Amino acid sequence: MNLKITAGSLVIALATFSAAQAQEKKLKREQLPPAVEKIVAEQSKGATIVGFSTEVEHGKRLYEVELKVDGRGIVKTGTKRSEIQVAPDGQKLAHPE
Repeated sequence: MNLKITAGSLVIALATFSAAQAQEKKLKREQLPPAVEKIVAEQSKGATIVGFSTEVEHGKRLYEVELKVDGRGIVKTGTKRSEIQVAPDGQKLAHPE
């Protein structure tokens, strides 16, 4: 009986993970809305852009920009990956760490 419950839980967990992954879509820079592109240009100074994606979170679309920051600006030492989240209207939702 416990084996059936555990296997069932695993199937549900994998299905949930797959659905969450399916929501994120990789984008090219030219696919970003103009308001999002403006924030990207401002916030990515001194960083290397790794990629762009979009997803729906809590029923709202957002755009994510993954950055690699190498010892300048936002992060003082070392190399760190960071992320900016932006609403379609250009409102910044999360700042690089």
